[in-house]
Amino acid sequence: MRWMRIFVFVIPMLGVVVYRHYQRSGSEVAAAGLVENSFAPSWSSNEQVVSPMEERLKQEPGNAKANAMLGQAYLQRARESGDPGYYSKAEILFERALKAEPRSIEAMLGKASLLMARHNFHEAQDLAMKAVETNSDVVAPYGILADAFVELG
Repeated sequence: MRWMRIFVFVIPMLGVVVYRHYQRSGSEVAAAGLVENSFAPSWSSNEQVVSPMEERLKQEPGNAKANAMLGQAYLQRARESGDPGYYSKAEILFERALKAEPRSIEAMLGKASLLMARHNFHEAQDLAMKAVETNSDVVAPYGILADAFVELG
C-alpha cells in the first residue's frame, strides 16, 4: 500500500517535470510567436508620435510639416480619448502651419478634418476645395469633400 501511495504521488510529478522540459514543435513555437506579436505594445501608435513631435517643435516652431503632423496626432487623440480639448491644440498647430506655409496640403487637410469633426461642413468643403486646387494629385481632399457633400445633403 505504501508503494501505491508513492507511485500516485511520484508519477504525476514526473509527468510535470517531463512536460516542462519537453521541446515544443516548430509549429507550436510559430503559433506562440504569432500570438505574442498580434497585440501591439500600446493600443495606439499615436502615443509614440506625440512626444517626439512636441520636442521637435520646441526646436523648430515654424516647421509647417511638423506642426501639421502634430495637429493630426492631436486630432487622433481627440478621437481616441473623447477629449475635445485636443481640437483646440490641433487648431493652433494647423493655423501655425498654414501661416508658415500657406500652400501646405498637410495643414489644409488637417484643418479640414478638424472642421468636419466640429461639424463646420461648409468651411471644411471650402478648405478641401482649396487643397484640390493646390494639388489635384493628392487624393485625401476628395474624401473630405465627399463627407462634406454627404453631410450637407
